[in-house]
Amino acid sequence: MIRPWLDAARRAPLPLQLLLLLALSRYLTQGLYAGLFANGFDFKVMHDAAAAVADGRGAAIYDAFIAFRPGDGSLFYMYPPPAALLLAPFGLLAFTPAFVLFQVLSHALLWGFWALWIRRWPEPERPEKGLAALVVVLLFYPLYLSLRLGQTEPLILFCLAAGLYGLRAGRPFAGALFLAAAVWLKLFLGLLLVHLLLRRRYRDLAWCAFWLAVLFAAGGLAVPWDAQARYWARLAAPLGLEAFYDNQSVGGVVHRWLTTTPYATGWIDSPRAASLLQGALSAVFLAGYARAALRARGEEHDGRLLALCLVTALLVAPHADTHHQALLLAAFLSLPLSLGAAAFYAVLAEFVPVVADKFLSLPRLAWLAHGPFTPVLSLPFFVLAGFWLYLARGVEAECPKNV
Repeated sequence: MIRPWLDAARRAPLPLQLLLLLALSRYLTQGLYAGLFANGFDFKVMHDAAAAVADGRGAAIYDAFIAFRPGDGSLFYMYPPPAALLLAPFGLLAFTPAFVLFQVLSHALLWGFWALWIRRWPEPERPEKGLAALVVVLLFYPLYLSLRLGQTEPLILFCLAAGLYGLRAGRPFAGALFLAAAVWLKLFLGLLLVHLLLRRRYRDLAWCAFWLAVLFAAGGLAVPWDAQARYWARLAAPLGLEAFYDNQSVGGVVHRWLTTTPYATGWIDSPRAASLLQGALSAVFLAGYARAALRARGEEHDGRLLALCLVTALLVAPHADTHHQALLLAAFLSLPLSLGAAAFYAVLAEFVPVVADKFLSLPRLAWLAHGPFTPVLSLPFFVLAGFWLYLARGVEAECPKNV
């Protein structure tokens, strides 16, 4: 089991060996050590909600979210009800042991994501490609931010890998369950359902719809239906968080430019113009993805189209922080891997998240959130949009001109 991987590491070019050593060292320090001794701010919110569900107080878990107004503290629970049921077992433990258990499970799920994903490659090629994939995964800063915060991206990545593997292996019953779980954990991943529709995978889509309905019904065990109704009504309205400095979706960019909020001072203050521009740009990204998916008929396009779907989902999501970008790992690994690609992803991972706490803190550099300086806070969005264009043009170049 281990020997092929050691042989592949010895045969690897020196730059890849150095990147692999760097990746493993970062995982030990920024992943295991920093994760276990982090404060877990976001997990605290999830743990409080899980404890409420475990105590039979599920009706109250959305009170802070529903009462939120711009300028208030924005740390509140807003996962959908099925996710509350999934997290409920952690509420049976005190915060510290629950967080440690969540961290251990997150690392196990991260390695499970990698192990499942590389199974799509032929066994003789798996060690070489698997090492390059490991470099990509373990050098990606948003993943470590997610681990420190106690967020769910490792779980979602595992669900994506297990779901796609199950569908690919002809096991839609199990595969669709994992995909449905990923969607309930991050609603913007619902674009994957459109992906299945455009790729004419109707049986897989039907199973996903079935499991989404089952999990939705199961969410009633955690949160009463009247509380769910209030939650969905609040979620459908503008949240007031769109201009938050770490929101790297289309909505975050245009609201930082065109509105004045407690988070940023735009060039003008026109919420209506911001909403209209957000809708127009989102429509452009969605239409570009749909056009690519309709033009690309063969299975040879599946990897690039899946990557394009995930990038589009992040761009048009109402809110996509730096830690959400950990989901880009599934997009990166859907593309052909090479030494050059691994080095590019390593650089991208280190230098794109300029708004994360590794590079700057908003109180220290608050001037970036005003007027002409606000585009600086959107640099990750521009890189993500450039990546989207690269993927879309790649599909366009590979498609027959008469399709």
